Amino acid sequence: MNTFRNRPLTFMFLVSGLLLIGSASTTLSAAEVQHAVFLRVYQQPYDWQMPWNRKPVRRQTGLALVTPNQRLLATAELVAEHSLVEVYRPGDRYPSQATVLRTDDALNLALLEVGNRAFWSGLKFPGWGKAQKGEVQVATAKAPDRWEQQAGTLDELKVGYRLRTETWLPVLQVQGVKDSGPAGAPVLQENRLIGLALKQSDKTWSVLHATHLQQFLAHPPTNPNSALAHRGFLWTRVPQPSVTDHAGIPADAVGIWITRALSFGTGSQVLRPGDLLTHIGVWSLNADGQIEHPVWGSVLFDALFLEELTLGASVDLRIWREGREQTITATVRPFESNQTLVSSEPSGAAPRYLVQGGLLFQELSLNYLRSWGDEWSKRAPLRIRLYKALEHTALENPSQRIVLLTHVLPDAINLGYQDLSHEVVEQINGLEISGLEAVQAAFRQPSGEYHVIQLRPGADRRQLILPARDLESANQRIQETFRIPQLQYLARRS
Repeated sequence: MNTFRNRPLTFMFLVSGLLLIGSASTTLSAAEVQHAVFLRVYQQPYDWQMPWNRKPVRRQTGLALVTPNQRLLATAELVAEHSLVEVYRPGDRYPSQATVLRTDDALNLALLEVGNRAFWSGLKFPGWGKAQKGEVQVATAKAPDRWEQQAGTLDELKVGYRLRTETWLPVLQVQGVKDSGPAGAPVLQENRLIGLALKQSDKTWSVLHATHLQQFLAHPPTNPNSALAHRGFLWTRVPQPSVTDHAGIPADAVGIWITRALSFGTGSQVLRPGDLLTHIGVWSLNADGQIEHPVWGSVLFDALFLEELTLGASVDLRIWREGREQTITATVRPFESNQTLVSSEPSGAAPRYLVQGGLLFQELSLNYLRSWGDEWSKRAPLRIRLYKALEHTALENPSQRIVLLTHVLPDAINLGYQDLSHEVVEQINGLEISGLEAVQAAFRQPSGEYHVIQLRPGADRRQLILPARDLESANQRIQETFRIPQLQYLARRS
């Protein structure tokens, strides 16, 4: 796949953390700011290693945009795992409380509500604008009464990689802003909104395009999928001429080599590994996956999902397959986080878990892997990291998951098993395990007088045995000893 091999061509970045430098700023009075508010968020992250616990509270600040229907739009990362969200109008001394209505992790957006109707006095949406190259204005704040107007220059649109959700996201690039600014700062052009700033650890502001903001606001709350239209395949440059020669593709055919069709997204249902994709609609692709955009010039084809390719629409894909050029039709489809074997749980979602006989069962997810920090791909146990290589395996049903025995809470009932951790569960009491619900069902059906847990090959032990008659009393004892509020949390994913 090109996304990691050709970094200079694809401009990779992590959509988290934003650093701004550049020109002078102007102090603003609170009365001059009507389209933005100040947020102070108290976050209490979950402990994914001991999922009934939370880590110490930390405080984050940022901004939010006033929407047309008196709601607030902020970044999902800012309000993730919050215990309290305080919101201040410009100049307020005392906060109001905001409630998070919904989030979209792929777009990094959250919609908030403030129940106090008086809060909206003096606030108004600035109107939608159309982004174009040139000067932009950004109102930033480090406190509710300390606002500044800063100027910058919008010079290009690039496609960035959002590591948290593993999505490709077109973003505007703004240069020359004075200093680091808060996440969620609205970006204006000619006094109209063109985007929302995302935190970025670079000398450039990366700004989420207004089209994505509108798509998120229009997305039905009952739809669990992201509002982000997304590609449904992985690709690379053509490795070498012999590959296309073997596939019967002419030497002068130019396009990108499809390496894998995903279980979601645009093209996932019609493209195959080994296809050479040359056109998406009327747009021709060069060997680096770029199109020639009339406004932004050469940019990765993912930029088409901003305005040219809308959810539910049909698009023709021109390909070479098995020595023949042909046109196939795809439906523009969204990013779906739970269609992969190693899913990413929604922002702020509590970890799902189940404890039986001191054995802690959890499903393998990106959230769990990230508990090893930013370098989890090196630090997490190898046996579970390898499942990331299978993340795009076709699932028989969306609830299919890898279940781990993550830890053993020491107790007499599990004597001898205390050193086991991060083992993959294969069967319990003869039942195949494909999710925590299957674990729960299996423990209702002991194998005679015992519960028999079968681990996958490679585990330190292949089989664990717990006495069924002692399980209930052991569970009560373990819950009291380790102060576990509840022995299971199996809330359905949104």
